[in-house]
Amino acid sequence: MPALAMVPTLEAATPKSVTLETSTHQKIGGRGDNWTLTWAKDGSTLVTMDDGNWFSSSANTYSHAIYRINYPSSSSSNFSMSNVSRLSNYPTFSYKKSCSFGYGLLSVDGVIYSMVSRCRGENWNQFYGMKLLKSYDNGSTWYRVDKNGGEDYMGAWDSNRDSRDSSEYFFYKGKGYTHYDSAVGAMTYYPFVYNTFVQAGKDYQEGLNRDGYVYIYSPDPTHASKINLARVKHYELDVRANWEFFKYYDTSGRPVWTKNIDDRGVVHSLRRTDSAGNPISWYSGLPDVVYNKGLGKYIMVNGGMYAKTYNGTDAGKNNGSGSLTFHYSDNPYGPWKELRHIDHFTASSSSERTYQPKLDPKNISSDGTRMTLIWSDHAGPFSSNYYTFNQMQIKIGVDSDSGSGGSGGGETIDPPSVPSTGGPVVGSSAEAEKLSLSGYSIESGSRIKVSSSAANATGSAQMSFGLSSGTYDVNVKVLGEDDGQSTVKLYVNGKYVGTKTFPRKNAFETLTFAGVSLSKGDVIKLVGQKDGYATFARIDGLSFSQGGSAPAPEPTSPTPTTPSAGEILAKTLSLSGYSVQSNGLIGVSSSAANGTGSAQLTFGQSSGSYTVNVRALGEDDGQSTLKLYVNGKYIGVQTFPRKAAYTTLSFAGVQINKGDIVKLVGQKDGYATRARFESLSFASQGSSAPSEPSAGGGTSAGFSSAIEAEAMKLSGYSVESGDRIKVSSGSANASGSASATFTGTSARYTVNVDAIAENDGQSTIELYVAGNRVGSKKLSLAARDETLSFTDVAINNGQEVKLVGRKDGYATFARIDKVRLGGGSGSISNPEPTAPTAPTSPTTGGGSSMSVEAEKMSLSGYGIEGGARIVLKSSAANGTGSATFSSTVESGNYNVVARVLAEDDGQSKLSLYVDGVYKGQQTFPRVVGYRDLTFSNVSLKPGQTIKLVGQKDGYATFARVDKVTIQ
Repeated sequence: MPALAMVPTLEAATPKSVTLETSTHQKIGGRGDNWTLTWAKDGSTLVTMDDGNWFSSSANTYSHAIYRINYPSSSSSNFSMSNVSRLSNYPTFSYKKSCSFGYGLLSVDGVIYSMVSRCRGENWNQFYGMKLLKSYDNGSTWYRVDKNGGEDYMGAWDSNRDSRDSSEYFFYKGKGYTHYDSAVGAMTYYPFVYNTFVQAGKDYQEGLNRDGYVYIYSPDPTHASKINLARVKHYELDVRANWEFFKYYDTSGRPVWTKNIDDRGVVHSLRRTDSAGNPISWYSGLPDVVYNKGLGKYIMVNGGMYAKTYNGTDAGKNNGSGSLTFHYSDNPYGPWKELRHIDHFTASSSSERTYQPKLDPKNISSDGTRMTLIWSDHAGPFSSNYYTFNQMQIKIGVDSDSGSGGSGGGETIDPPSVPSTGGPVVGSSAEAEKLSLSGYSIESGSRIKVSSSAANATGSAQMSFGLSSGTYDVNVKVLGEDDGQSTVKLYVNGKYVGTKTFPRKNAFETLTFAGVSLSKGDVIKLVGQKDGYATFARIDGLSFSQGGSAPAPEPTSPTPTTPSAGEILAKTLSLSGYSVQSNGLIGVSSSAANGTGSAQLTFGQSSGSYTVNVRALGEDDGQSTLKLYVNGKYIGVQTFPRKAAYTTLSFAGVQINKGDIVKLVGQKDGYATRARFESLSFASQGSSAPSEPSAGGGTSAGFSSAIEAEAMKLSGYSVESGDRIKVSSGSANASGSASATFTGTSARYTVNVDAIAENDGQSTIELYVAGNRVGSKKLSLAARDETLSFTDVAINNGQEVKLVGRKDGYATFARIDKVRLGGGSGSISNPEPTAPTAPTSPTTGGGSSMSVEAEKMSLSGYGIEGGARIVLKSSAANGTGSATFSSTVESGNYNVVARVLAEDDGQSKLSLYVDGVYKGQQTFPRVVGYRDLTFSNVSLKPGQTIKLVGQKDGYATFARVDKVTIQ
């Protein structure tokens, strides 16, 4: 296959045609079908294969397997089997035994997910469930994920790999629909048991940059032609309850989602027959969707297999070669527009029986006009000459977008062509209505609006630059609207410069494209795009200010302003990555998702403890964050409200000395918000610095009946608005703890936690007493105050009561207001038991191997959690504990394998001692789930004392151990 053309990226792009370049057709390797591809983080391509063995032209070794392609050239999709290897540690799904097939494969943020569909018996038939497998280490180790996010290690020959237990499945049956199949009779079809992931760049980075959601498509059980869609935040993929299902498009063309799978709708309908009326089987209702960065479009391919009935399985599916249909959209969720359809697709021979077409997510030319098509072929049937990996280049013809409207919902990029006349010559400023307009009309004689009534329609306004050559800021004055957010793109001589988003309010605002290099005579074009049907990308005028520069890295030694007492305007601060807006506020300049900016000053008041108050402007389409630093030391973070209103963000109890550098760092929430603020002030709280707590924040506190959260001893939590606490970290799923010593009467209580729920996720709160976990509660998915109650909790005088709050992804912050005890009754006296004086014997083993559960060991500094594992009790940073037991194995050298529960907010350590002699240390992986830590070649004798010493990683992790096996 020839090399893919690497030409400059084309910035205009509505696909208008697809050409199959049949001269590039290749058949590579041995037997197999259903080739699904994903572009992994290491640059390789992972490929699923079903019913075959890619290294054999005759053997059907596997029902399902995964292979890796390391392409010999970065500019070509050519490869040979010498560039291919099988993932040997992936669960072995044997041919004619497993009835397991892989259609969904995705590498996202360094984690690989595989969706394995299961059917009954041995031969391919209708699916009834889907297993989710994942790998944290590029395919070397695999885990099965259940619907609640629980993980279980699954080796290549794990006995559970073929289990049909419903608890093993991520999607299982559900509300099915029964149809009559001409070959096998009544068949019931189920939703989302046969899925494909949307692909978007290397390690799904284009998808993460877009909106952070992962999308899957699946055939609807009601009919072969209908397809369903689901999505989930990439960091919540492991929990089935977090998934949302497409319901319908609203009047603005935006998707509406539901958490109820039975309320799902049809996102797109494929062709039901060919042009002669031949029906297409249910097996065909699985599209493949790949993001094409060069075109800025999502490309869908689908292949129909012809059967005797619409919902047939294998019966008669070789009634001619399969169909081939291409669609495109601006969004991963559609709506979709058909680009080309072929009733019977063949590449080299009329004998071919093509099916299951896919698109290679990696090998796409930089301008997007060349992609690689992959497919399976059932000719023969199962002839080795056809039944293999087929690939071929396709060429996508493009047409220029115009002001007549996009294809729905997403970004429509303007053509790069330079018109013969650039329009009127413009000096330092111009009114929009004086420019050369296309797709725009003049409104009220003083501004322009997009003319078309179509959803997401566009218009352009252009001019010739009349000033001297140099670097300029291009300032566009726009009129926002409160029912959506239009966008405006800037082009210079047809070259795309950037995109800005209108404010979501009925007000004028200036959008600035900073640091644009311009020469006299350059053609400047603005392209406005509506947000659905509602907005009209209204523009009032534009101006040019010379001397602008692109946002630069923050200088190492800025010249900050020196404030006096009182309010300091944000626009007077030393700014980096922030720009001043027309209303006097500052906003993050970057158009990138989650972009940041900083504003700093030299503190000019007397040294003391201050509350730093920032007057900020919230937005209703997201929540920016603002972090405070003093002399480079991180103080805390505050979150903007999710509403279009001014608010005060306060950092309390901050020790600042005269001459200190005070810096605020604002971060956008995705693309939508700008972390805008107007001013800041410093309210004195005294001249001396607060005393530092003994462990990570807060102050040591005691309580007998109730305590405010901000009065507790804090670690990973910060005080918000002076009257509640929130998890400080901006990381996904981060946690914090708040603890206090109980000084009341020993008894059984109901522990009431007054907390603040949020409407964009569900944080969890865990309760511990004396280091032992009592339970966990999840906050509601609603913006409200609520109380979580832990009932019948035994608490003794002097014991530590600790709350551990955990964020839900990035969005929530596990906010806590107060802890109250109620219903004290039943006097108790159950002090924590002391460790036995001698190590206990293991529950199983002896001879050449042994196994002991951690909770059966002699513990010091460890407590039992959930009756099934041990957890460090210490609340101190880097706290330790030990667990000991006696060896019963015969004399010899052994592997000591500790089964541990790892965490994603730090890495605990585990050390091994035998009769007091240090044997080594292992570090927990930074993941959530059970893992094995192995101490190799350890010399042991019967009766020796084996000790494990666990150590926390700071405050966050707890060195949890499940059991130890010696073998």
